[in-house]
Amino acid sequence: MGTERKARVARPALLWDLEVAPAHQPLLAESYAVLAVRHPAQAGRELDEEQIVAHFDRAKVPGTLPFLAEPLGYILVPAQDKPHAVELAEQFRQELPGQVSLAVAWRSRDQVPSGRQEARDIARIVAVSARPPGAYQLDDVLVEYAVMREPSAANGLVRILTPIAGQPMLLSTLKSFIAANGNRSRAAADLGIHRSTLDYRLQRIEHLTGTGPTSTAGLQLLAIALTTYTALHLDAPDQAEPA
Repeated sequence: MGTERKARVARPALLWDLEVAPAHQPLLAESYAVLAVRHPAQAGRELDEEQIVAHFDRAKVPGTLPFLAEPLGYILVPAQDKPHAVELAEQFRQELPGQVSLAVAWRSRDQVPSGRQEARDIARIVAVSARPPGAYQLDDVLVEYAVMREPSAANGLVRILTPIAGQPMLLSTLKSFIAANGNRSRAAADLGIHRSTLDYRLQRIEHLTGTGPTSTAGLQLLAIALTTYTALHLDAPDQAEPA
């Protein structure tokens, strides 16, 4: 078995905390950037592992170990520390086709599985919170991440959103109002409705959730609640078993 093939065989073991064969261990780095990226489409089809490696090669990043799972792809890249990991993530993002986001965590080799879980959760938060394309680390989503890791807090936020969860019109109104940072005129224009219609919908949201979206604190709470609710109802990105 060639050196490259041996290294690639080791990637699922690193990601899923499986035993790495002694013959493969010398091929692995001491620490890694663990990247999670939703498969970007290129010419109507998703990138495969060879294409991902090619993108890293263009970014002059050696040692790439991709592992594609639905709907996330995980990539391991040797990185000496956290700043280096973030730098590599941004380099890779700029080489990918289209406007995509990815999540990055840095871990020593024996802690890669926890890095995969962290990158997975960051990617999930980014996906449901309408953040612009970029390379995201834990510090960028710290509040949402902390809430999702605390079941009692997450359940409380889910309860806030539940009364409007089955009402697409109110959900889309809330999303637009959050995206507009509470600017009524901008939100109404984005929705293509009159401001009076927007005000009526916001009143309905407040009545059903018990939280007023027109106050700064209320809008922040609803934004976190919406992100939490959506993330917890999103299909787990790494349900696929390692091959």
